[in-house]
Amino acid sequence: MPKMKTAVFVAPGRIVLDEKPIPDVGPLNALVRITTTTSAAPTSTS
Repeated sequence: MPKMKTAVFVAPGRIVLDEKPIPDVGPLNALVRITTTTSAAPTSTS
């Protein structure tokens, strides 16, 4: 089965990169490919 790269949120502030099988897409589902993302550094409120 083909695999895709995933970003898994495992805890607040912690993201793990992993590979998962590409899921089957049914008639009422959508499979979306993300090509570009951005991330902002956390900011302090004090």
